[in-house]
Amino acid sequence: MDTNAEMNNPEVKQEEKHGHKMMRWTLIVALIIAIAAISVGYYYYHDRVSENEERLYERAMQSTEPAILQQYLDFYPKAPKAHRDSVEAHLKALKMVDIEWAEAIARNSSAFLERFISRHPKNVHVPDALIRIDSLDYARALDSCTVEAFSKYLQKHREGMYYDYASLKLDSLQRVIERERLAAERDSIMRAQGAEEDEELLLDM
Repeated sequence: MDTNAEMNNPEVKQEEKHGHKMMRWTLIVALIIAIAAISVGYYYYHDRVSENEERLYERAMQSTEPAILQQYLDFYPKAPKAHRDSVEAHLKALKMVDIEWAEAIARNSSAFLERFISRHPKNVHVPDALIRIDSLDYARALDSCTVEAFSKYLQKHREGMYYDYASLKLDSLQRVIERERLAAERDSIMRAQGAEEDEELLLDM
């Protein structure tokens, strides 16, 4: 009886109704707070991603290494179209440079390597190209084995890997040439003296 009376009591019903209403408002407020927190989190996340994308984009555009540009394209497939187009164009240009570098190596020519350096002075292959040019020019001097050839190498490669060797070769050649010159002068003098003696003998006869 008491239980039925409480259930039928208008005050009890009012309290239950008020409790359900408070619960609904509590849930609504909690939901609003959760949505706000997610929105703020997403905003900061998106802002951070955009900041990182911008930084890597600038790095990619300043790089001469294809791997860095490809990394940007792989990490940011939804980057701004203008950024992706620029990086893709830059990557294509670098691949063309790599083809040009491969051709210069295949030619094994100082002229082709020097042309590569003049066109791409900041390329990562420039140090290697300089070493190859140094070696090729020294090999050419050895093949010629002349004072002119070694002098040309020394003038062009004052800090070359073979500078000391070329200097020794040049000194050796110059000494040989000097000895040959002195020998030729002695032979000439002796021939002249012999001719004078023969002339005197003829006059005495």
